[in-house]
Amino acid sequence: MQPDAVLIQRPAVDFTTFLGLSHQMLGYSPARAADACPRELTDAERFLSCLAAMRDPDAPVGLT
Repeated sequence: MQPDAVLIQRPAVDFTTFLGLSHQMLGYSPARAADACPRELTDAERFLSCLAAMRDPDAPVGLT
């Protein structure tokens, strides 16, 4: 039986908690490059940029 509708959920990221804990753990803010980016980033781009910055502080911003 084929479903008539598919539920799509958009996850919400609590940036305040995520960034606060990341800053304490890493000693630097993984969001500083995303915050300095001149273009408007989506939540997904911001989140992925922060994850990349956790591994490499000089990682490029956005979905590259």
